[in-house]
Amino acid sequence: MSKNITAFLLFMVIMVLLFFNLDGLIGFFRRIGNPNPLKDVKTYKVYYDHLTPEIIEEIKKLDLVILEPAAVTSREIREIREQGKTLVYGYISVIDIEPYDSLKLNLIKEEDYLKINGEKVYVSDHDCYLADITSSHYHDVLLKLIQKKIIGLGFDGVFLDTLDRMEYLKDEKQVERCIQGYREFLAKLKTNFSDLSVIQNRAFNSFSQFSGKYVDGILYEDFSYNKMKDSEYYQKLLASILKTSKRNGCRVLVISFDQDGETEKFCRKNGWIYLYHPEDSVYNTWYN
Repeated sequence: MSKNITAFLLFMVIMVLLFFNLDGLIGFFRRIGNPNPLKDVKTYKVYYDHLTPEIIEEIKKLDLVILEPAAVTSREIREIREQGKTLVYGYISVIDIEPYDSLKLNLIKEEDYLKINGEKVYVSDHDCYLADITSSHYHDVLLKLIQKKIIGLGFDGVFLDTLDRMEYLKDEKQVERCIQGYREFLAKLKTNFSDLSVIQNRAFNSFSQFSGKYVDGILYEDFSYNKMKDSEYYQKLLASILKTSKRNGCRVLVISFDQDGETEKFCRKNGWIYLYHPEDSVYNTWYN
């Protein structure tokens, strides 16, 4: 076969790939030399309470676990990781300022609170105030927390939670400001901790706009395909998540509070990492 024919056939193969699977091709090139650590994950759990020897042994059977840094020690993390199978990620609340997080409270300033009409935004059902993710000082606070709680304890990655708060604000301009602030924070995070793996919880607008380029995984908490399949809004959302995750080589993790077959079937079909979890627990009970 002549070189010209070989080159032409190669060109045609590339064109077919571009036409039928552009997103996947982009994701492939993004991951060259930088493979996603979540690529082989099939099983995972989320647990925010203190560990016992029995729970540690159960965790070792998993591919991934997300833990609360305040509830674990570096020794326990080393024990989980020593076999080289289980990835261990640590929880960080990005938007919520909780009264029990003394380390964050000692670091923040008045300028770090989100204020609307001059008043701090209080969320009564979670007993917390919201942070202003546009604050440069607050970015520094989060980076210090990640350095101490995540890097310092020896986690493989960080799980960024409570981001949905910024996308649910009523003022659209405020939402845009917060999303831009999160974009700037993520860029700083990857600059300071370039090797740190990141999983983001929800905040799907941010994911589709930019954070898909930075994170290794997106978690869809409270996912129920059975409740979404007839909704035009949710079908568009799912299509966006599929497109963004494929384009950037990200994994999609799911927590479902409904133990229905359709949800699990949809996840398995699309390569999403499925987890059923009872809704009455706030991840402080271990379920086998």
